[in-house]
Amino acid sequence: MNVIGLTTQLHSKIVIVALLILCPTTGCAERCGSDRLDGSKRVWSLNSETGEIAGVIPGMALATLRDVGFPFEGHTVIIEGDEYAEQVMFLDHATTLRLLANEEGKVYRVSTDSPYVKDERGMGVNSSVDDLSRNYPSGKLVFLHEGGRQVKFFNGSNVVFVFDASALENQCFGEDRGMCNLPESYGVSTVEVFGFRLPSPE
Repeated sequence: MNVIGLTTQLHSKIVIVALLILCPTTGCAERCGSDRLDGSKRVWSLNSETGEIAGVIPGMALATLRDVGFPFEGHTVIIEGDEYAEQVMFLDHATTLRLLANEEGKVYRVSTDSPYVKDERGMGVNSSVDDLSRNYPSGKLVFLHEGGRQVKFFNGSNVVFVFDASALENQCFGEDRGMCNLPESYGVSTVEVFGFRLPSPE
């Protein structure tokens, strides 16, 4: 499964086929918790080394998701003609996780568009390129166009910070990227987490 191509296709070619399962929420707060509150919202910790968010870890079997204690819905998704299982887990009313499974029935990738999931340095959805570069000086912002335009920040961990490529002008994806002007409010739109470290593409 190609990481770069897969993350593009998930945003554009997901077809929901069937609703499979809903599990109870008993014990969620006691066993999974969060580090702190942001106003009235929970802030869920993302471990960038293991990929864990609220007890969900890439590589875990889908059959064990009930043990995490949060409700979830299961779907089949179609990606490039192939079927994959995906679960949408509801941590609370403000935060959901999308769990994509591989052929072995294990969580391959976790993603979220919630601003209430943060890594150890407080980075997550809505973080700016400057925020990421300041916290991860050796990280790299990458502009990709193979398989569709993508903008991603890699910091050498299990986490990839994804930006909305549609908000940028054409020159950002050409050979002369020195003319690329990022919008002032340009921030992370999605956080993707894998069970392995991701080096930045060349």
